[in-house]
Amino acid sequence: MLLLGLFMVFSASFATVGTKYFLAQAKWVAAGSAVCSLRRTDSVRSWRKWAIPVMAFTVLILIAVLIFGARCEFGGKRTFTGARFQPSELAKLGVTIYVAACRCARGRRVGTFKEGFIPFAVIIGLVAGLIILDRASASP
Repeated sequence: MLLLGLFMVFSASFATVGTKYFLAQAKWVAAGSAVCSLRRTDSVRSWRKWAIPVMAFTVLILIAVLIFGARCEFGGKRTFTGARFQPSELAKLGVTIYVAACRCARGRRVGTFKEGFIPFAVIIGLVAGLIILDRASASP
């Protein structure tokens, strides 16, 4: 999948900018692959231990963007200083880790509406709402 993605970036951008975007993406693929190979031996317990702190940090940073965020070129408050890092990208990882840890901790009970759907809908709705609000808060 990574190689297919790299090929698509290369074919979409080569005619206009050469290999600029391809090399930048290849660098991130290499870095991500290195981190994955180092972290592949981590146990589920270590991820579960970090689920709540990562989710709390994600929500805090999304709230901070609403308060202190800088306007981007498309009108939304997506960063603190106009930097390339967008906290909404961290939210993807945070929600994934949190939902996976909760799913693992609840076992078979996750099949019920009360323990399977509602808690996940609340946390995903909270994060999605904060991301939507940063676009709405920047409206003229």
